[in-house]
Amino acid sequence: MALREYETTIIIRGDASQEQVRHARDRIKAIVEQRNGVFFHLLDLGRRSLGYPIEKQTRGFYLYADYTGDGATVAEIERFCRLDDMTVRYLTVQLATTVDVAARQAQQEADVKRLQLYFGAASGARPPEQPVVQPVASAESAVNA
Repeated sequence: MALREYETTIIIRGDASQEQVRHARDRIKAIVEQRNGVFFHLLDLGRRSLGYPIEKQTRGFYLYADYTGDGATVAEIERFCRLDDMTVRYLTVQLATTVDVAARQAQQEADVKRLQLYFGAASGARPPEQPVVQPVASAESAVNA
């Protein structure tokens, strides 16, 4: 069985409770793990505005899953989404036909560290990748010095 890499984005109704969102997240995780898949990312992106109203909803909870699996895994996740009353939309995209799981997990760990540095910057800290910008002395001040 060849594992492929997929990403699935799911939009859950904006009036859903945190418990309902957690249930959907746990169910997706269980489906992939039961079928010997590996998660790289399973992110709860929170409540966001929709680009246009869907089923009279203007906001929704976004879940993003990046995982390996086979066609049956994707079919089961999409079956869950179709049957779940709280799911408004879902989309699955195949990212790669073959995956080196060990290399992808190492890349995922680096991505997580980079994201932690980036989101840590919101508290006022600057990620190390950003250079320190210093003002350039004007020509007059250089002559006077």
